[in-house]
Amino acid sequence: MEKRIIKACLQDRGLFEELEPFIVDADLQDYAKHVYMETADYYDVDKTARSIDVALLKERIGRKFPKKAEAFNIYLDSLPDDVSGLNVLRELNDLRRDKLGDEIASSLLQKKDATNLMETYLTTTDLVTPVQGNIYEAPSLRSLVESVSPGNLIPIYPTKLNEAIGGGVPRQSQILVYARPDVGKTTCAINIVGGILMNGFRVLYIGNEDADDIMILRVLSRLTETNRHDIIREPDRYEQLARSRGYNNFIFVGLTPGTIPEIRTLVEKYRPDVMVIDQVKNLHVSKKDSTVENLEEAVEHTRNIAKEFELLSIVVTQAGESATNKLVLTKEDVYNSKTGIPGQMDLMIGIGQDATHKDSSRIVLSTPKNKLSAPIGPITCKVDYVTNTIYGPR
Repeated sequence: MEKRIIKACLQDRGLFEELEPFIVDADLQDYAKHVYMETADYYDVDKTARSIDVALLKERIGRKFPKKAEAFNIYLDSLPDDVSGLNVLRELNDLRRDKLGDEIASSLLQKKDATNLMETYLTTTDLVTPVQGNIYEAPSLRSLVESVSPGNLIPIYPTKLNEAIGGGVPRQSQILVYARPDVGKTTCAINIVGGILMNGFRVLYIGNEDADDIMILRVLSRLTETNRHDIIREPDRYEQLARSRGYNNFIFVGLTPGTIPEIRTLVEKYRPDVMVIDQVKNLHVSKKDSTVENLEEAVEHTRNIAKEFELLSIVVTQAGESATNKLVLTKEDVYNSKTGIPGQMDLMIGIGQDATHKDSSRIVLSTPKNKLSAPIGPITCKVDYVTNTIYGPR
């Protein structure tokens, strides 16, 4: 079994990642342990590698262990030519469940508390599952065209930006909204949400930055086109107005700071057309030390949720110091980002502002990545921070 595990790791990165929890607890022999460690390093260096170049692996191990180079070569050559990685994974999972079952039985016989063991057993599910994605066998052109026709697109705002990208955004897409603090990234997100709600779409807004009540009031300000103080004075009046403009389709969830499984559960429960995460940089994703890697992993997961549930994902995050007093933002201005974050986006909306624009309540919207239409130039807009509304161009 040990050689089958190592072979599965070499031939498929996905299986390597699935097998990792088992290998951490496994008692690997000396050669297998070193090959596994080198395999992990290989995948870590090249995030795009889907399998291992065994010849290159032999050379690397040979340099590290020159006296054992031949023995390592013999070990690698002795691995099975091909293995069914999914069956290896299923076998290991079954063995783990059997071991847990024995431990539970032993604990019960000894009248010990087996609660934790039973919870672990119940959450240890079969890891070999059918394909969950959509399968298209020569789909008709008419059905494909209909999916991206104006009637099936989700509009975003301001209207000028929506027109420029072709009338809206298809489902399964992901948008990034980013800006320096106090420039207007949440204002931009709320402006988009207000317009989407007025068009009859269902929105799940996940906030983990500002106070929940304040965020909901900001959305109400956008829907009713009035300020927070008037809403507080006449809540019944403005609630009725908001409900006539789509407020019934608005779900706000305040997380602290939130995880991907929590978000997935919320999406499964509410089935929104649009999911907003404000801010994605705050999500607790993994135990990785690198903030960059955590942020990249977060947007990869949110994009997968968008694809699986056929919704539009809008993620909000900070722009770095390079965007300070800058009008037209670029991909490089996203805080703690290299190529991973832009790579998961269909549209990036950078919000720029300098001192002059701030004094006149104006911002500049730039789209450094736009897979939805031909390239478009920066759009200068007027912002009403009181009602969280963006008008453009001005």
